[in-house]
Amino acid sequence: MRTVRLYIKRGLNRIGLLTLVRNIYRGYGRVASVGARRENSRFKERWPPDEVPLPPEGLVYLVTQQYRIEPFLANGLLGSTCIRSVLSKNKLDIEKFESILDFGCGCGRVMRHWRKLPHSRLYGTDYNPRLIEWCRTALTFAQFSINELHGPLPYQDRQFDFLYAISVLTHLNVQEQQDWMKELWRVLKPGGYFYVTVHGMMRSEMTRAEQKSFEAGNPIVFADRYAGSNICVSFCPEPFMRNVLAKDFTVVDYVPLGAKDAGQDVYLLQKPLASHV
Repeated sequence: MRTVRLYIKRGLNRIGLLTLVRNIYRGYGRVASVGARRENSRFKERWPPDEVPLPPEGLVYLVTQQYRIEPFLANGLLGSTCIRSVLSKNKLDIEKFESILDFGCGCGRVMRHWRKLPHSRLYGTDYNPRLIEWCRTALTFAQFSINELHGPLPYQDRQFDFLYAISVLTHLNVQEQQDWMKELWRVLKPGGYFYVTVHGMMRSEMTRAEQKSFEAGNPIVFADRYAGSNICVSFCPEPFMRNVLAKDFTVVDYVPLGAKDAGQDVYLLQKPLASHV
């Protein structure tokens, strides 16, 4: 039976349906239970009224494939903690950055935890208009914009001194990854930092041939034709990240599985000070 399940999973992977089937099974199966709805209701009742508004369950599902609000908030806090940790490890403090961009902000999973930053101008962008509409209404301490799947971003050259992209490149094909790295380079100030996460060490869905290719330094992309959605899943080996995607940056730090909120590898990149763009 285990062998049969493995072949089914690989077959679904090949046609780009594995993630979709998982989402349907895990997401809709859980939200259908009365317990899940009651859990959210109880949590909302005890949520302090002076805190940042809670996103609706439907938006939570869009970005996390589950409907429970409390785990969504806990995961966002973990994500912000991971960012702070990697920065601190490299003697950096997020409170020192003047302008911060959350690329692929969703419904503010991480952004909501920067509300009390004293001196930072906060920006978020996402390609889903529903998510941005809610962020603009609820997270008024930041500015939000809609981006197209292929760019460009609605920002000036060298506008940000820190930007982060959590689990964004993981849903793009190789060409789109390269294009977005160039665009994020454009909006980052010389000397600015970029925190980005990718699937690296997590290779459980690969065949042996795919694992060998990955270990040889080649990226692996499942469901390429669904790039930009959660159905497309890409895996990025360290040599490819260093030599291709981040070739114009300085790799300040590399932390395998350092993004505990996403179960992904973290790269902290810096745009060289000598850059003119």
